[in-house]
Amino acid sequence: MKDQKITFGPWILKKNTVKIENKLFILSAAVFLIYLPTIFLFYKFAMPNSSGRPFPVLYGDSADYLALADNIIKFQSFTLDGQRPVDHITPGYPLFLALILSIFKSYYAVSFIQILLVAITSFLIFKIGEKIISSTAGFVAAFLYIINPSTLYYSMVIMSDVLFSFLLVLSVYLMFFANSKRDRAGIFIAGLLLGFAVLVRPIGMFLPLLFATFYFFSNKKIIDLKKLAILIFIFITAYGFVLTPWILRNKISSGVWGISSLGSFNLFNYNVPLFLSVKYDKDIKEIRTSLYEETNGLNEQEAKRFEHSKEIQIIALKRIFQDPLGYAVFHLSKIFQFLGGNSSKNFYVDTMEILRHKSSPFPHIALIDLILKKEIRLSWEWLKSQHIFNFEYLIWFVIVMLSFASIVFRKYRWQALLFVSIILYFAVLTGPVAHVRYRFQVEPFMFLSALLGFQSFRERTFLFPRRRAKHPHPSV
Repeated sequence: MKDQKITFGPWILKKNTVKIENKLFILSAAVFLIYLPTIFLFYKFAMPNSSGRPFPVLYGDSADYLALADNIIKFQSFTLDGQRPVDHITPGYPLFLALILSIFKSYYAVSFIQILLVAITSFLIFKIGEKIISSTAGFVAAFLYIINPSTLYYSMVIMSDVLFSFLLVLSVYLMFFANSKRDRAGIFIAGLLLGFAVLVRPIGMFLPLLFATFYFFSNKKIIDLKKLAILIFIFITAYGFVLTPWILRNKISSGVWGISSLGSFNLFNYNVPLFLSVKYDKDIKEIRTSLYEETNGLNEQEAKRFEHSKEIQIIALKRIFQDPLGYAVFHLSKIFQFLGGNSSKNFYVDTMEILRHKSSPFPHIALIDLILKKEIRLSWEWLKSQHIFNFEYLIWFVIVMLSFASIVFRKYRWQALLFVSIILYFAVLTGPVAHVRYRFQVEPFMFLSALLGFQSFRERTFLFPRRRAKHPHPSV
């Protein structure tokens, strides 16, 4: 019997290893078979955008990122016009572009490297799912991430989302799920990565508070409190180490301590006008014009500057405080739009614009705005206009329900709370400008938390057969 155990044990390990290798091979093959043909299709048929730039460059943020990268390469300056320093865009993604373009001299090199980041991110999702539940759960979450139309689209274009998502998932993995999660080096690297993520997209600037809180409560019974405090201090120090030079640069160039002026600008230029346009049923351009008339003659580009942040913030807050409850309801209602965005519809609309320069055939107003106005008939017409894309709304409804249900069950509660907290963090801060693009960064955590909810139901109901775990997973 003893000999059988010795010979049988390695066979089990080998068998499990082969299964995991097969799953990783399928994930790699999915990236190769889906992403490379698609990017070749866009390479052959994409039309230049309105600014004359070829795909994968888009307008708006994409064009600004590229202009900043070009000026970094040519003039070693972080400017759009070659003169005035930019402070509403953080330097992470333009530096990423500048590094790639200075080496490969091709926009498509950016796309291929971002596809590589998708593959690495899917591996990290797989490892997180494997740590919590099983390799099958990790595989499902990673596969959903790969076949998600948003992942495909944003991996191809010059936008910051894939890089930010990669850095965010990697920092979460290192801090909470890696074997080095209680080592000083691992925690230090996690802090550095989160700092770099904020330099890519400043919306993540408050995440260290969330991460430190979960790290403390998930480890307080395992690690000595003194060591735990030291580890959290190391994490915060590493995070600050990355951001401090940029904050000092902003103080020197604009006289303001801060990471980005984008928060005040978005509140003034988007959040408040969107709220007032829904409240008074007026054109958003008319409302935005009236807000700018209250400034000291600022235009949109000037309003983005740090030195005007306080001025436009006061104007925006004055409008909000005229109806604080109404704004709060409007802002929080956008969480539903954030969670329920349609990836395939967004991919279709963007693809038609890139390949054929066709504008969106769908209503521009959000369903939640019609519901708030109690427009039942128009809400029904809106749903009918979505055609086959309504099926994806149903899928996301199930994912969201399972995600939030996951926090009810004790077995996976702290992991579920971590994932759901990250999701809600971005949903609340995004607010009225909710869009599929801004949900993309938390979709790995939506897939993982949905699987936690599904697994919890599976283990507690008669709907699915129960199996005794041969190798129980650790709780942390």
